[in-house]
Amino acid sequence: MLAQADLAMYRVKDSGRGGWHLLSGDDQSQRLMRTRVLWKQRVEHALVNDCFLLYAQPILGVHDRTVSHYEILLRMQGDDGEIILPGQFIEVAEKSGLIHSIDRMVMSKAIHYQFFAEKQGLRVIFTINLSAHAFNNPDLLSYLKQLLQETGLAPQRIIFEMTETAAISDLVAARRFMEAINEIGCRFALDDFGTGFASFQYLKELPFDLIKIDGSFIRKLSSRTDDQILVKAMAEIAHAFGKKTVAEYVEDQETLALLDKYKIDYAQGYHIGRPVPVTSILEENLPH
Repeated sequence: MLAQADLAMYRVKDSGRGGWHLLSGDDQSQRLMRTRVLWKQRVEHALVNDCFLLYAQPILGVHDRTVSHYEILLRMQGDDGEIILPGQFIEVAEKSGLIHSIDRMVMSKAIHYQFFAEKQGLRVIFTINLSAHAFNNPDLLSYLKQLLQETGLAPQRIIFEMTETAAISDLVAARRFMEAINEIGCRFALDDFGTGFASFQYLKELPFDLIKIDGSFIRKLSSRTDDQILVKAMAEIAHAFGKKTVAEYVEDQETLALLDKYKIDYAQGYHIGRPVPVTSILEENLPH
């Protein structure tokens, strides 16, 4: 009975609180809750048994056509070896509080991979994604400082990335967090730029170095005049504020040529390169 009451309570919370929910025998919330419990257990198992993998996707300098840096992407390895995308487990990790452990784990793995690469003579720059809950993790900044001290990595070679939606959910906390990251010496990128109602306002409000133009503006860039106008305007305004621009979801040469024309700084997408295990990136580029 208590378990059923718990299910009803979560249904009310998901619908915005301040209401009620009548739990019936055929209610889908029971199946949903069982699924959440299963994924929570899988995330806990993956954290304990090192089943999380880091993938890397190249980001190309549009002007010189050379790889500038790599975005680090998270994957989970299942029991039978299948690769699980974060869309299946991140929401559960956020709701259960396990996201803080995931943020720490991703940061640690990425920085240690970078340290290994530099020891072997390969200088790489990684972009590390942080969750929307990073603002509320009091230990994250001190943990970053500890990792940098242990490895001796130059903080300028690390870029942290957070979505615009996450940043604007608490603008004051976002600004404070980004300023602290900048003080350490690392850089910051704002992902999914353009999806917010007042995106250009954040160019003044938040101290980041790069904006990643949301893929919804890029996917059909070659055929949609309105997207071309918007992307060109984003590039011009971002550069006026001293920010670099990255276009996501670049999937053909025609789009890349337009980005060059609009003076977009960097391009990312399947046309540039698909995500691959970060270990293969290191093996491929290490001097022999």
